[in-house]
Amino acid sequence: MRWGLILAPLFLGVKLWAQTDVVIEGDSVRRLSVVENRGNWAKPLVSKKFRDSPWPIPQAAVRLSLLCPGMGQIYNRSYWKAPIVYAALGTAAFFVVQNHIEYRRYQNAYRIRTDGDPTTIDPFVGRYADNSLRAIRDFYRRNRDFAIILGALGYTLTAVEAYVDAHLKHFKITDELSVRPSPMFFAGARPALGASFFLKIR
Repeated sequence: MRWGLILAPLFLGVKLWAQTDVVIEGDSVRRLSVVENRGNWAKPLVSKKFRDSPWPIPQAAVRLSLLCPGMGQIYNRSYWKAPIVYAALGTAAFFVVQNHIEYRRYQNAYRIRTDGDPTTIDPFVGRYADNSLRAIRDFYRRNRDFAIILGALGYTLTAVEAYVDAHLKHFKITDELSVRPSPMFFAGARPALGASFFLKIR
C-alpha cells in the first residue's frame, strides 16, 4: 500500500505525456495543443487564458509538484531542476530520520535513568550525568524539528517555483524588447561621469 501511494504520482505524471501527439482530421494532420495533449483533467483546473496556450499550465505545474516534488519542474521541461529538488528534500529527510533515531535513543536512556527502578540500567551509565543526558536528547530533538521545518519549506518552495516558472514561460521575449546601456556626462560645479540604461518597448 505504501509503495502504491509513492508510485501513484509517478504514474499520473507518465499519463500526462502518454497522450497522442497528433490527430488526423480528414486528409490533414494537426498537432494537439498542450491542454489536449495532457487530457481533459487539466481543463477545470486552469483559467481560460491558459487553456489554448502551447506552454505549460501553471495550475497543473503546482498540482503535480504538490503530488510529487520535482514533477512540476519536469512538467515545465526544466529537467535540470529536478535533481536539485530531490537532493534538497532527500537531505532534509535524511537529517530528520537520523536525528529522530538519536533522539529516541537518548530519550529511552533518560527514561530508564529516571524511572526509579534500580534493576533497569541505561547504556550511558558512567558516561553522562542526568543533566547531560537530557541536554543531548533535547539537542537531537531540536535538530529533528528544524530539519522537518526546512523540509516543509523546501516542499512548499518547489511548488511555488514550478508555478512561477510555468507563468514565466508565457512571457513573449522578442527583439522588440531591448535594453541599451549608454554613458552620460553630468555638467555642473563638479562634473562627473555616469551610465544610464534605456528600456525600449516597440
